[in-house]
Amino acid sequence: MSKPENHDKSITDQWISWKKILDASQQLVQLAEQKNWSRLERLQQDRDQLIEQFFLAQPHPELISKIQSDIKTICDQDRKIIQMVEKNREQLGAEAQRLKSMKNRIQQYVSTEKS
Repeated sequence: MSKPENHDKSITDQWISWKKILDASQQLVQLAEQKNWSRLERLQQDRDQLIEQFFLAQPHPELISKIQSDIKTICDQDRKIIQMVEKNREQLGAEAQRLKSMKNRIQQYVSTEKS
C-alpha cells in the first residue's frame, strides 16, 4: 500500500527539485537584465549544482517530456544571458577606452600647464 504513496512522493519531490531549477534559470535572466553580475555568477553555480543533483537519479517517466521541453527553454535562456554578458563586456571595453582617452587628455593638459 505504501508503494504508490512513495511513488507519488518521489514524483512530487522530483517536480519540486525541477521547479527550483526552472526558477533559478528565470532568476538568472532577470539578474543579467539588471546587470547584477556577481549575484548571477553565484546563482549560476547554485543552479549547476541543482542540475547535477537532479540528474543523479533517473527522472520519472511522467516528467521526462516536460523536462526535455524545459531544457530547451533553459538553453535558450542561457544563450540570452551569454549575449547580455558579451554586450556588457563590449560596453565596458568601450567605456574603459573612453576613460583612458580622457585620462590622457587630462595628463596632456596638466603637463602643458606646467610648461
